[in-house]
Amino acid sequence: MKKQLSVAFLALSSFANSTTWGELEVDDPIVKGAKCAVAEPASYGGYIYSWPSKYDQVFWPHTDRNGIWYCETSGFIALIGDFDELKPAEMRE
Repeated sequence: MKKQLSVAFLALSSFANSTTWGELEVDDPIVKGAKCAVAEPASYGGYIYSWPSKYDQVFWPHTDRNGIWYCETSGFIALIGDFDELKPAEMRE
């Protein structure tokens, strides 16, 4: 019984500092009408603020590979959430 509890505890503790991602579809800011398949955080905890990157003032999700959004149609790349901040003057036609 102790062995089973130990295995269960180890398995559950491995998820204590995990983050999960879900799929999201956003509008391509360059090609009108096109969509981009990107990822967004689905779950995380306060432990993300104790990760070493905080000393460089870089915080999750920007430190995760999923924190970089990419649109295949236009080739546009930006950090997570920055698609909405692109201004018309910043686009090349």
